[in-house]
Amino acid sequence: SPSTQEKIYTRSIYLSLPEALSETLRQLCVFLTLKYLLSEFTNKNDVVPNEKRYNPLRYIIVLDEAHVYLNNKNARRILEQVLRVIRSKGVVIIMISQGTEDYIKPDFDFASQIKIPICLDVKNKSHKIIERFIGTAKSEVKLKKAVEGLVSGKGIVNFDEPRLFSLNQFWRTIKGEEI
Repeated sequence: SPSTQEKIYTRSIYLSLPEALSETLRQLCVFLTLKYLLSEFTNKNDVVPNEKRYNPLRYIIVLDEAHVYLNNKNARRILEQVLRVIRSKGVVIIMISQGTEDYIKPDFDFASQIKIPICLDVKNKSHKIIERFIGTAKSEVKLKKAVEGLVSGKGIVNFDEPRLFSLNQFWRTIKGEEI
């Protein structure tokens, strides 16, 4: 019965597509899942900011190896729709890729739709490319310094200015270990 059917987003789901599937089939699965989520969330009410003017968070969608989908023109269109439409519904999309340049395409700048861009240790450490991804820095010197310190276990975020931060694995955090 449709009234008792559980939606896939009512609990945490980890969708791992095996390497044995063709790349086309893997992309189709992600495309159809995103299309489904877009249609489901489009029908929900927009979230109303609380007294501190923060939007409540309903769901988080994590898309690993995002470059696979960002480099596919058909997948880019659905990702663009998803990013534009469902963020007002309290849904956050986290896209993970190894290169900041993956997000900047001729037909759409995905970096402009990322609310909090976080740059981890990436292949291309050009401060100009990283700046285009995380946003214009008030201080180019601070950005260059942060980029120089960008190694495994470190990341850059640009709130008021570019800042280098350490990443800790949760299991090490609860044991009190430092990385």
